Amino acid sequence: MRYKGREFEFRIDGYTPKSIPMNRLAEYMAHLASLLGENKSVHFLRVKPGSTCVCAAVENEAEPKVRARLRIAKLGDEQAEETKVVRRLNRLLVEDNACGALTGPDRKKILEFPGKERL
Repeated sequence: MRYKGREFEFRIDGYTPKSIPMNRLAEYMAHLASLLGENKSVHFLRVKPGSTCVCAAVENEAEPKVRARLRIAKLGDEQAEETKVVRRLNRLLVEDNACGALTGPDRKKILEFPGKERL
């Protein structure tokens, strides 16, 4: 099935698709799904070569809700669930000595994950 949604990418520098353990990739994907929300409207597309880059399609009608969640995450409200998920993703990156970023369909960075650079 092909999705006509808008593509979002979560890049994990520090692994390639061939070197990342499957269970670790699953952890990243679970947190990414939680961050994007809209469970019935966000779909896994592929893992791109190079750095591990998880691509997700967001159905057009769900995109405004997903972008609203990402704005909340970017604000960094300590009580917001979106901010907590960002911290969890960043914690994984620190453990993996990696960093990352989430980009939108326009290829602009929406969120930076400093990971190892935070130390």
